[in-house]
Formats: sequence, structure tokens, C-alpha cells
Amino acid sequence: MICEKHPMLEWPHGTCAGPGCSLSARTALLQRDIRELQIAVQSRDAHIISLYDYLTQKEELMIYDKNQPKEGRMRTFDKQSVIGSEEFHSGHRLYRKTSLTRMLRVDGPFRVETSEGYLTCQDGFLAVDARGYPYPIAADEHAKIYVEASGDEKPLTDLGKESL
Repeated sequence: MICEKHPMLEWPHGTCAGPGCSLSARTALLQRDIRELQIAVQSRDAHIISLYDYLTQKEELMIYDKNQPKEGRMRTFDKQSVIGSEEFHSGHRLYRKTSLTRMLRVDGPFRVETSEGYLTCQDGFLAVDARGYPYPIAADEHAKIYVEASGDEKPLTDLGKESL
């Protein structure tokens, strides 16, 4: 026999008054416990959803939705949202880069540890920005954006071996 109050223990045990029940009753008790646990989990989930709803209404929990930016929230842009943006097309200006970029042609695939994580390139250039951070540039992008500088131009920053 097992203890009805403590189904993991045989009955009688210690000072527990029981009652005792058969092993098949233990299965029923465990099924009851499982149902109670399921109800507790559902209740917990309902509380979490309720808290989530409360925080989003109070704007204490920031949900980023790129399609509906709200005051004070971070906006997210991707290629499609920029192409279709009247704000961008009516308000953009043209800018030219003013600094020279140091680059090394790398044939074949390579990987670069950048300030924002690893980036890979199938074929292109290894560039170093003005702060000394390396980044890859695909060969086709390079051809669209860059032209080689003349020999008398000097970069704005000196990247000695100690800064690399």
C-alpha cells in the first residue's frame, strides 16, 4: 500500500495517519497531480500574458515593430522599407566619403572579425576603417563604390603596426 497524502511513500510511514491506498490508486493520484499541474501552468501562462499586455499598454516593455514606429522607440529599416519610404525619398541628401580607405585585395573566400561580429566574403577586399576596424568588401561592391587614390593623397589617420 501507499500513502494517499504522500503517494511517493509506502503506508504506513512515520506519524502520518494516512489513509493508505492500493498501487492502482497511486496512478489515479498521479493523474490528479498532473491535472493540477497543468491548471497551474495555464494559470501562470495567463498571468504572464496579462503582465505582458499591461506592460505594453504602459509602454514599459518596448516592442519593436518596424511597420508602426512610435515616439521614442527605435526604428528599424531594411531594403524594402527604404525603397518604399516617401520620407527617405523626399528628405535624403547626397554625401561623399572624405577619408581614404586602406584595402587589400583577397582572392577567394575569407572571414573577418569586425567590431560587430564575423563577416564573410566570397571574393573581394579586406578594408580597414578610420578607427582601425577591418571589414570585407565584395569585389562587385568595390567596383561600384571605390576608385584607387592617387599616390600623393594621404589618409586622415595613421594606422601604424601598434594600432592594428
